[in-house]
Order: sequence, then structure tokens, then C-alpha cells
Amino acid sequence: MSKNRIDKPRRASKRSRYGITRIDSKPHRTFAWIVSVQRRNQIWRRAFSDRSYGGKTKALTAAKAFRDQILSQHPPMSRAEYCRIKRRNNKSGLAGVCRYNYPGAQERPAAKRGYWLAFWTLTSGKGKRIKFSISRFGERGALKRAMRARNDALAELDGQWVNSQGLRHWLRAHRNIDGFRPETSRLSAKP
Repeated sequence: MSKNRIDKPRRASKRSRYGITRIDSKPHRTFAWIVSVQRRNQIWRRAFSDRSYGGKTKALTAAKAFRDQILSQHPPMSRAEYCRIKRRNNKSGLAGVCRYNYPGAQERPAAKRGYWLAFWTLTSGKGKRIKFSISRFGERGALKRAMRARNDALAELDGQWVNSQGLRHWLRAHRNIDGFRPETSRLSAKP
């Protein structure tokens, strides 16, 4: 075999490295695979050095085994679970529901010129929004309708929240593991 062929990474092996990165630093004498997986505000990170595991290939094998163990014990969250996360910039206190006031127009009070908005991500990855007018339903009525619309939509969401091709590939390769259902639709878009 030629030297160029050995040094070229294969696409299949790159796809199987979800959550694993390589560090080759001569100045620091660091040659290792790093596994980093985050699930539900918990992070698992571990280094697998070539020296400790007897070479680059054996270190990668150990890194994959560790990564697979973590992913098997902590599957990706469901789409509905992901949509229920309250973001830092949330001011309403309700995930996926916000109040919007129309700008300008001094003649009418701002409270009557707004609406409550419910939003979520569909299975296809596209965002969906529904507005409920405060002037038509009142403050409480519009808020209740927005909350009901969002809860109804989340009840219909199914599948896992998959936000990378690497995770999608890993899920397909490990479809026999309990709790995993490989996705068939395109990548989920972040809301």
C-alpha cells in the first residue's frame, strides 16, 4: 500500500466517531482520543492516550467502547422533551410560549394590541407558530389557548431529538439497544 492511502481517513470510520475527537500535539506530547458526551446537563469526558492503551487503534477502540456505554445508558432526549426546555431568554416562564406587543400606535393601549404566541418544532424540522390575539380572547384567554395549543402539539411529537449526522449514524448502527428508535426524517432543526 502507498503511504498516502494509509494516511487518508475513511468516511465510514469518521462517521462512527460521534462524540470522539483526536488530539495530536507534539509540543505537549499529547496523542489521544477524547470522548465527550452531554446528556441532560451532565457531561462525560475522558481521554484515551495512545501510550496507555498500546497504540492509536487500541485507544480508539477503548474510546468507542466508553462512548457506546454512555450513549446506551443515556439515550438522546425525545423531541417533546427537548421542546419543553425553558431557555435562558424566556420571560413568560413557560417554555415555547411568549407574549408579543405590536410596536408603535399610541392611540390604543399596548396591552390590547398584542398576542400570545405558541411555537414548537415539527417532526420535519420546521418551526410552527400559532398566535392568539389579546384583543379577541383577553389576556388570560389568549394565554390559555397558547398553552393548550403547545401542549397538544407536543403530545403528538414522537421520536428522538437528533441534531447531528454522527448521532443519527450511531443510532442506526445500534438500533437493537432498548429505548433507541432510529430516525428516518432529516436532521431536526434547532428552535
